[in-house]
Amino acid sequence: MPPDNALTEEGVELGRHLFYEKKLSGNNTMSCGNCHQQTKAFTDGKALAVGIDGIAHRRGAMSLANMLWFNQFNWDGGTFSLEEQARGPIENHDELHQDIAEAVHELQATTL
Repeated sequence: MPPDNALTEEGVELGRHLFYEKKLSGNNTMSCGNCHQQTKAFTDGKALAVGIDGIAHRRGAMSLANMLWFNQFNWDGGTFSLEEQARGPIENHDELHQDIAEAVHELQATTL
């Protein structure tokens, strides 16, 4: 657990909301939950994940179960924190294909 990001009920609620937030994709049609479906052990059941532009990724959507206990992420272990991991698929051209500044802008413009 990062010392500057303690686990709170509000943080868990925000994380769940962001996990299913389609504004994190470049065309506002997909969320993390599209490829990491709870009913499929947080995968999509496909050999290769498919992003917002219909492009098949070079890897499948790996399960997100129990990620709190991991210290390396992705199939290659190339990411070392959940915070860092969350940003990668948002910006990846083959996944959600969204500029992070634009995603922040869209989220800030959201009214509840």
